[in-house]
Amino acid sequence: MEKIVKRNWLLPAIPNEWVCDQFGFRPTGNTTYALTFILHHVTAMLEHCEYVRFMLIGFSKAIDVDHSV
Repeated sequence: MEKIVKRNWLLPAIPNEWVCDQFGFRPTGNTTYALTFILHHVTAMLEHCEYVRFMLIGFSKAIDVDHSV
């Protein structure tokens, strides 16, 4: 069900330029590289702007619900 929702509704709703920097499920992707990438870009943007907004989306556990709660 997660794959159907992701493929049919989530991915078509998100522009390609928003998901160009993916780190998961790749041989060269890991959390250290992702954090370094974010820190570099946020720091560079703060040199020109007062504040920075960004959005992180994780698809792999997007619909993983604990029904016992």
